[in-house]
Amino acid sequence: MYKFVKNYGVAIIILTIIVKVILFPLTYKSMASQQKLSGLQPKLKELQDKYKDKPEILNKETMNLYKKEGINPLGGCLPLLLQMPILIAMYQLLNNMVALKGAEFLWIKDLSRPDEILNFPFTIPLVNIYSLNILPSLWWWCR
Repeated sequence: MYKFVKNYGVAIIILTIIVKVILFPLTYKSMASQQKLSGLQPKLKELQDKYKDKPEILNKETMNLYKKEGINPLGGCLPLLLQMPILIAMYQLLNNMVALKGAEFLWIKDLSRPDEILNFPFTIPLVNIYSLNILPSLWWWCR
């Protein structure tokens, strides 16, 4: 991509769009399956109330309901699991790319580093956040 656009920031955006377009069928299938499962929640709740003391019968009736409705209970997570190796590989590629060192894009002076606007004198435990960054903040505000 960089050979065509001569800007690493734009090349990363184009690569991201291409990957999202390629993975769209898996994402769509996962979302559709999750939507079908959420539509079954009232029926599942009825079964849980009816067979709350009989877990074997509850499991059997739940599977019968899934079969009757044509729903695979793993249909929501399986497509997402198939996407994970691709997304992890893309992250590793960009995270270890030496050519991004010193490359500028918009307000970011170095694409190999976080776009810090404020460094905290402490680190937030468990998430290892030590600065306020623009791009994650923009994503959070725009969602």
